[in-house]
Amino acid sequence: MYSFTYCEIMFFCMAILVLMLVKMNIGILRLRHQNELSLVLRLVLLSAAFEVLAEVLDKQSFYGAAVFSNVANSAYFVVTMVMTFAWMRYIGYLMALPFRNSLKKQVVLGIPMYIGVVFSVASIFVGPDAPITMIYAINEDLNLYVRGDLYGLFVVCNVFYMFLAAFFAARLAVNKCYFADRDLNWSLSCFGIFPFLATVLQVFFENIPTTTPGVTLALLFAFSTHQSRMISVDPLTHLNNRNQLNQFLTSKMNENKGDKRLYLFVLDMNKFKSINDTYGHIEGDNALILVAQVLKSVCGPRGHFFARFGGDEFNVVAYLNDDAEANELCEAIRSNLHKKSVGLPYSLTLSIGFADNLAGVDSIPEFFARADKKLYEQKLARDKQTEEPA
Repeated sequence: MYSFTYCEIMFFCMAILVLMLVKMNIGILRLRHQNELSLVLRLVLLSAAFEVLAEVLDKQSFYGAAVFSNVANSAYFVVTMVMTFAWMRYIGYLMALPFRNSLKKQVVLGIPMYIGVVFSVASIFVGPDAPITMIYAINEDLNLYVRGDLYGLFVVCNVFYMFLAAFFAARLAVNKCYFADRDLNWSLSCFGIFPFLATVLQVFFENIPTTTPGVTLALLFAFSTHQSRMISVDPLTHLNNRNQLNQFLTSKMNENKGDKRLYLFVLDMNKFKSINDTYGHIEGDNALILVAQVLKSVCGPRGHFFARFGGDEFNVVAYLNDDAEANELCEAIRSNLHKKSVGLPYSLTLSIGFADNLAGVDSIPEFFARADKKLYEQKLARDKQTEEPA
């Protein structure tokens, strides 16, 4: 009866995992981080399947039962450790962390996983009567699973990757500039909390399946936030999109920040059509991504909001003291873009117009109209200067 209840809980978790996996595979566009999340879901599903199999085989008496039980338990521990490492790697891809493109760094980060995998496989060959047992042991006479002397190593390895992933996510969640990513980052940081609490419960209450439900709950939370995020983030640049820009501006239009003014910047790429026509749309996309990276590096540390409005147009929203500070921000963006675009076969520059709400802007369209006016004045001045003979 107890084993039946155990399996019921596990099958319920597996059904949720399958639904999330099916939902992910419906989409046509598959980005790298989506493939990584799909891998995590598959590993959790596989881990749950081996856990159920190990529970069903425990204490069963038939020819070869102990061998099957050994293999099922070893596979469970191996897959679980690979899964937590895969989750940490998924966080790295999602948040563009440095180790995502470095095989060497991933190998170093994988050392705890390799150690845990080796001891899990070694558990098959080390019985409960050995001086030091491994992660687990199977009493062959009773076909009874018991935790080994090094079971704590398995827990520590998993907790290490859970909290490393939680740390990466929480670090970005507190950064004000990632407005659209804030909820997602907080949900991802919770992944280390739910499974950790569930793992602690299972350490003390061995026969209660809490780890897999805890992991499933965390994945469901992250998955649902990720799905809602898809309508708030530009898929190419991963910046906030036009919808988030309007939402952010609406919330800030009447907010009082003392002496600071609310500034809206409109940024337009110069001769973007020429880049597409001459070098192709893939290179045009790369140019857009480069501009997005510049906005992240310049505006991110300052706590400003930035978004891709559409096409080759971007926006920044910031609380600043005066126009001098606004001009300094424009110069910082242009200077950073110039440094990052060195070596490109084309010139990558921006025209930037801005406006503040000091005069009492009544609506968002009016705010944009004032910033757009400054932008086109700058464009006309640039075009006139280009046409003048040397």
